[in-house]
Amino acid sequence: MMQKLTYVSFLFLLSLSTIDGQAQTFMERGIASYNQNDLKQAERWFDWAITADSTDPMGWMNRGQVRRNRRNVQGAYDDFSKTVTLDSTNGDGYFMLALTAYQLGNYNEALAANTKAIEIGNGYGSQTLLNRAQTYIRLGKNQKALEDFATAIKMKDANLKQAHFDRGQLYMRTNETKLALEDYKRVVELNPNNLQLTWDIGRISYEIEEYTDALTYYSKAIDRIDKPQAQMLLVRGEVFEKLKNYEAAIQDYTRVIEMKQDLANAHYLRGQATARLGKTEEACFDWKKAAELGHQEAKGVIVYNCK
Repeated sequence: MMQKLTYVSFLFLLSLSTIDGQAQTFMERGIASYNQNDLKQAERWFDWAITADSTDPMGWMNRGQVRRNRRNVQGAYDDFSKTVTLDSTNGDGYFMLALTAYQLGNYNEALAANTKAIEIGNGYGSQTLLNRAQTYIRLGKNQKALEDFATAIKMKDANLKQAHFDRGQLYMRTNETKLALEDYKRVVELNPNNLQLTWDIGRISYEIEEYTDALTYYSKAIDRIDKPQAQMLLVRGEVFEKLKNYEAAIQDYTRVIEMKQDLANAHYLRGQATARLGKTEEACFDWKKAAELGHQEAKGVIVYNCK
């Protein structure tokens, strides 16, 4: 969603008495067009405002915002550069300069601009730190990024879902899996509807043999879906087996078989869980069915366990 342009939000601090009346009119019309989502016309108005008064940093700032929304990143970058050249105290200008420099791959410049925006102050609060953290990551300065994430999380305006998710991503890249899981779990607490991340927590927990957590998060995801996929139930069944809850595993495998009767692995796994309950004869029915469906391991199991 685009932010509305206003004089306040873009630090329109120059006294109107010092601005040429024509430039002011163009600026007002540009803002009106922008707020009506007529970006092409808004850019024209800001072009004329800059022509009338090229010393007003807000003409450049506003046009830069329009250009960025029109996906002219280089043009926006040029305008934000001009903004901070004319007004070195414009924290919002430095914020936007950092954003476009990052988009262009100029990470060192993005870092410098973000740092300047933080030093001066700006209207974007913790987002500035989150952006700088991403820039640090691009530059291979992971510890600096972690420091920015930690500071941002403590701020009153913090976007906690983004901060914890992004930090979790960094932890995953640096093989700090358990720390990543702590952040991901926090994201899910804040947004229980994030089913993909809920499932991923289960998957990652399974991979590091944290089976209780794997079961918890797999179940959270499954319970929020009206018709869970067969593969989801199959995976949870395997977690139940790891926790030696064979009855629950069999229930999940049975649900899978009801959905997909020709899924060989479901028959094989149900046979395994059934056998672990001491019901070998019953397990053989599933193993034989799995073998009929082409499951190679089932064929070997039958040789040693079934008549």
